[in-house]
Amino acid sequence: MKYTIRFPFLRNSTAICDIKDETGEIVGYIQRYHANWMQRTINMIFDNIINNVKVYDSDKQLVLHVVEVNNFKTLIVERWRILIGNQEHKMQSKTKIKMNPQFLYTKNDEQVWIKKDFADRIVRFSIHNKKIAEAIPAGLMPPQSNLVTFDIFDSTLDISEVAALYFILALKN
Repeated sequence: MKYTIRFPFLRNSTAICDIKDETGEIVGYIQRYHANWMQRTINMIFDNIINNVKVYDSDKQLVLHVVEVNNFKTLIVERWRILIGNQEHKMQSKTKIKMNPQFLYTKNDEQVWIKKDFADRIVRFSIHNKKIAEAIPAGLMPPQSNLVTFDIFDSTLDISEVAALYFILALKN
């Protein structure tokens, strides 16, 4: 399945973005948000320290909620809680070099690696080295690169998870 999202031009924007399928029909919405005025202020000063994302379905009902864990330990290794319904999953940064970001998303017993290689603009989602999804920006620089096409090859992850995880990766790098 193919989906497209046009993300906001400004990284600090909290605008709601449409998730469209192959036919151009809206299947959901994604939005970055700040839990309070303190998080907004910290993000303005320190460039995206705290990133939270919500994904809604086409009826604007909350489907997925990504919350960044903020404590002393997460200053070194960033962590997120992904809430899907009443289930909680975890994601953490495994990045060693800023130019080669890697995240590990643990869903039930599956470990999904989210990787973006150096000098490659495609973000790949894989389980046991099997590609299950990928995100391809339309261009090299904004505003073209804000339009992202998602290809999902496996039913392990749906578009709400892939879009939210990509959005967190894009905000952190």
